Amino acid sequence: MKNESEGRARGGWGDSGADRGWNDSGKARDWNDSGQARGWNDNPTQTSASRPRPWMRYWARMIDLGLFGWLVILYWPLEAFMLSVCGGTPGKWLLGIQVIHSNGQKLTFKDAWSRSFRVWWRGMGLCIPLCSPFTMFHGYRCLKTDGTTSWDRDGDLIVVHRSIGVLKGICAVVVVCVTMTIHAGIGLHNLMENATVGYNNDGLELTEKGKYDEALKDFNKAIDQDSTRGLFYFNRGTLYYKMGKYTEALADLNKAISLDTSIANAYANRASTYIKLAKFDLAEKDIEAQQRLGGKGDIELNDLGVALLNANKFEEGIKILNQACTANPNRAMMYLNRGFAYSELKKYKEAVSDLTKAITIDPKFTDAYFNRALIYRNLGQEDLAQKDIAKGKQLRADEHKKAGSTGSSGTK
Repeated sequence: MKNESEGRARGGWGDSGADRGWNDSGKARDWNDSGQARGWNDNPTQTSASRPRPWMRYWARMIDLGLFGWLVILYWPLEAFMLSVCGGTPGKWLLGIQVIHSNGQKLTFKDAWSRSFRVWWRGMGLCIPLCSPFTMFHGYRCLKTDGTTSWDRDGDLIVVHRSIGVLKGICAVVVVCVTMTIHAGIGLHNLMENATVGYNNDGLELTEKGKYDEALKDFNKAIDQDSTRGLFYFNRGTLYYKMGKYTEALADLNKAISLDTSIANAYANRASTYIKLAKFDLAEKDIEAQQRLGGKGDIELNDLGVALLNANKFEEGIKILNQACTANPNRAMMYLNRGFAYSELKKYKEAVSDLTKAITIDPKFTDAYFNRALIYRNLGQEDLAQKDIAKGKQLRADEHKKAGSTGSSGTK
């Protein structure tokens, strides 16, 4: 009978008759008896750190950040959880990396939590753009020089590297490429978004400065880059209104509302545009829509009321102005306008009441005094009319005096 060593290549076969690349259970040596990869096993036996491989660790973290970085601050506890439960993260698993205690045991959640914090603080510089490159370079130098990093040394931890095999290598490359492509796309989208919003904001600033033609160019660029934002059409429509281009304003405001029905001011500005186009019924409907979205609508109601008065529709104008005064009872101008409407209908008592209300709200409302004086004369109350005329003249003189002093001081 042949002895045990016969029939086996010298040194090529072990006592069990199995290839050295296989253990007693017939499983590859990169797997333990439970069928788990050694990089993620429950009882790791290696108790010394592998040769430092900083770039493998870097790419493992990049994979993890690509997969979970969108969680932002929640990534920290997630990483600690994976290190304590699984012994690693997806990136570490793909690249054959495991973080363990120097005695070979897995990290507890507390240990993993502390390590993750030290990595983010010392290694990543809290991901602050101006800090991260320096902290990462310092960690790289320490790893190359000392064979470990401060965040591992302080926790008495070691990092083990194992062969990853062809399949894991391919998976790692694919994951890196996919995540980099996704993040590059997101970055490009953000750049374009910032540029688009920048054009819109520049248009708003130029509008405030009265540079309407330049503002229009910026709004056009914003809409060319993103034609799905109702806000951009709203801003350009508002600009067209200020430029007196009411047809163009109406088209843009219609588009804004079709894209975003929640913009209350779009209904308000379209109502103002309808007023300019003498489409009073449509204006009133838009004011109602504005109010349903939480807007007061008092200014638009006042403008609609005045437009009706100018069209000699005094009864309709008073009806709208009643709504305006209800929406905001503290605007003197609306009582003045309604008082004028009452006076045209020869309802002088109502007119006096409204003009008195306007003066109560704004005691320096010059026009209210002069208009009330006219009504007092119609009522045959000349003494009261003269008092209001005198008060109105005094206020007007004060206004001229104030305007003159302001103008002279501005030229010094």
